[in-house]
Amino acid sequence: MSQTITKLTPEEGAARIAALQDMKVRELRREWVLLFGNQPYTTRNRQFLIKRLTWRINTLINGGISERAMKRAHEIADETLIRLKPRRFNVKPMEVVDTSHPENNHANTPATNLPVGTIIRRLYKGKYHEVTVIGKNMFAYDGVKYDNLTAIAWKICGYAKSGNYFFNLPMTPRNDDNK
Repeated sequence: MSQTITKLTPEEGAARIAALQDMKVRELRREWVLLFGNQPYTTRNRQFLIKRLTWRINTLINGGISERAMKRAHEIADETLIRLKPRRFNVKPMEVVDTSHPENNHANTPATNLPVGTIIRRLYKGKYHEVTVIGKNMFAYDGVKYDNLTAIAWKICGYAKSGNYFFNLPMTPRNDDNK
């Protein structure tokens, strides 16, 4: 196996960058091993490989990031501060509205008029789905905030469907200012 290149002069770098344009994907992947020292991604996208190799050649010419900057970046990037999952909404339930059975007490109340903390429960394909009302036109489903029930219905069933219809709730009345 060949050595990894660690430093290039500007002339060598310009020549390598110009040569990249005429290389086939197989040759670009060999160049990747030479410049990075490891196998490239599984991609066979020629433009992607050229862009990454051009970036690597420029870092070999200019020296890349300094040791001091790298140390500072590691100090700043405290892994305990990085949020890996979206913030989950925890609202204490006021009452549960099971809309699988339309005869329930809130079956005649549109979703926008339900009190904060109400849980809307719907049985769909053998699984109960619960949506929590967290504000006016704000709902939480599976820990993610949504602005409307339609987006949640779409997420659950996989296609566009009215949220009120999906959860067996009446449509929100429109304000007719033309009267």
